[in-house]
Amino acid sequence: MHRFITLTVFVALAATPILTTSLSAQPETAATATDIDGNAPIARSVTFDPRPVTREKSGHGFDFTSNFVTANQAPEGDLPRELAITPDGSTVVMVNRDTNNMSFMDIDTRIITDTVELQDFPVHVAVTPDGQFAVAPNVLSDSVSIVDLETRTLVANVPVSGQQPYRVAVTSDSQSVVVGVINDAINSSFSQIDLNTMTEILSFPSVPQGVIGCFFTPETGASGNLFTQFALADDDTTLVLPDRGNDQVAVYDITDGAQSLIPTADSPTAVDVSDDSTLAVISHEGLDQLVSVIDLSTISVSDTWAT
Repeated sequence: MHRFITLTVFVALAATPILTTSLSAQPETAATATDIDGNAPIARSVTFDPRPVTREKSGHGFDFTSNFVTANQAPEGDLPRELAITPDGSTVVMVNRDTNNMSFMDIDTRIITDTVELQDFPVHVAVTPDGQFAVAPNVLSDSVSIVDLETRTLVANVPVSGQQPYRVAVTSDSQSVVVGVINDAINSSFSQIDLNTMTEILSFPSVPQGVIGCFFTPETGASGNLFTQFALADDDTTLVLPDRGNDQVAVYDITDGAQSLIPTADSPTAVDVSDDSTLAVISHEGLDQLVSVIDLSTISVSDTWAT
């Protein structure tokens, strides 16, 4: 059963907070953080279980100060959702969900220099360690866009098995990309794309992936999905996926899709893997507020502590 939360937003208006609600039933967590001016808070709410993406549109129009780089003028990029920095440190690569494009910003000049058209609803981006490609999943086109970083041109839109690819991770040798695919958010999967042939070479099932909540910024009118997370170890084999709704962590071998399940504390949400590929660190965003460490050699929880 999928359980949904109540999104609660406090909007600052003439120094008087106004309480508004949307969505439905059974809140799990609702966090707020002050915006860039210290005024209207940013609301962040999370559901128990993943679900597929639904299309919504964000508002725009806030006039940022000179300390910020605007994406609200040509070349336009509405609702930048994720960024990556090129290995040489010269360029920020951004994907813009509402204009379906990828933007390139020169770090020294703080100027958007190029844009590349993608497909529908790009929400994540990764750059290959060799600096050759930027890779972005297009949720509502069921594809992954591959962009040449030197020429700033689209190389390929690679179809993936299933529906709603939302997150990508590149192997350390820059040879392939692992793609998280939501499907119906119950029967989810991973795909692997070969960057030499620009084709999908493997697809295997996974525990649920998908939307687990949303954020909303009253001042700018910006809103968007929060997604499940996964991490690919530097051994280019081990993939770690927290399964929030089932209180477990799934570990996969991406060469064949073999799955191991590890019971954990409630609501495992975020993940990172140590550089030597021996440990995975998991944060639990539920009521317990814990951090767990998973030993990837024994596929077991080796430590847990409160935060």
